[in-house]
Amino acid sequence: MGSENLQAEDIDILKENNENETDDDFDYERKGKMKFRIQKKKRRVLLLIGVLFLIIGGIGLILFALPKSEEQEVNIATYKLTADSTYRVHLKPNSLLSNEWMEEGLLYPERLTDFVEINLNVEGVLTKEQKVSGEYEISVLLEGYQTRSEEKKTIYERRYPLKKGKVEESTTNHMSLEETVQITPSAHMKFAEEAEAILGGRTSRDLCVLMDGTFLIAGQEKKISYKCPIPIEGENFYEIKKSEPVAENGEITEKSTVDVVPSLSEYILFLILALVGLAILVIRAIFTRDLREDEIWEVNLLKVMKKYGSRMVCLEELPETRDRSVLFLKNMRSMVELAEEVREPVLYCLGEDGLPKNGIFYVLAKEHVYILKFNQDDSSF
Repeated sequence: MGSENLQAEDIDILKENNENETDDDFDYERKGKMKFRIQKKKRRVLLLIGVLFLIIGGIGLILFALPKSEEQEVNIATYKLTADSTYRVHLKPNSLLSNEWMEEGLLYPERLTDFVEINLNVEGVLTKEQKVSGEYEISVLLEGYQTRSEEKKTIYERRYPLKKGKVEESTTNHMSLEETVQITPSAHMKFAEEAEAILGGRTSRDLCVLMDGTFLIAGQEKKISYKCPIPIEGENFYEIKKSEPVAENGEITEKSTVDVVPSLSEYILFLILALVGLAILVIRAIFTRDLREDEIWEVNLLKVMKKYGSRMVCLEELPETRDRSVLFLKNMRSMVELAEEVREPVLYCLGEDGLPKNGIFYVLAKEHVYILKFNQDDSSF
């Protein structure tokens, strides 16, 4: 006696009726819950897959989904530094003009100019109070140059400081400084003429008052520069074209450790893996159970019927076989091959469960009865 060595599919445990050979998908437990009946090995595989997905997804979520501490530049305030100037021209005593000073925007006589008074100011505005300090320098720059191919070529240069100052440290959101200097154009014009006499040729001239400031705002260095030009070309009448105000603005930042939440795109694959793994474990635990021994026998018997049922004939009861000797076969393949050889069908009787009664199949030959029986306790089945 032998048995066919077959394996059931994942959920191929459906019970076949004797007409349509269809399977029953579900089994009702005592508690009223429906559970799929699955082979023990297949449930172990589901357990392994679910645990593996859950572990990989969990590790990925820990690595990529949890907030991370990062050091970032955080804006603590914004600032604006503005440098500007005003000026007026002081006149020498004369019998023509009664005013001692001439204000901005006029045409000035070079012969009557005593000196030019320039008032320089810097103002800083912050959106939030911070520690502010700084230092500045005011100087005069005289240049002699010529222009070649629209490019300025410096021939000589004279620069000397006028004033230096400091801004004492304080905590504020507004800072301002103001300085006044006096420039005598004639003195610089005289120096330029002497330089040109030495050089042996006339040059174009630039004279300007420069103010360079360096300020510390919340410990961060910010710079601003401003210049105010004064003509010394030797014209009888001249005008001063004051520079536009200079503005420097930006942000005051500090390094801060912040918790950054990663975007969903960085960990969505691990989230899906974890959810799939959890779903597999829940479905396995709640909606599946192992096949019992008798159910395994039924499932395997159904597999035999599915594979070879078209070569079988179902009888209500077997004919008399007393005059034939009985031979037992080892497996269904041998029985089917034998049936084809003797040109007889494989016979079985239908049991109450809709399966071959007692798991027995027959082939009736002239002299022999060939029998194949699948026992429920046959592990090789």
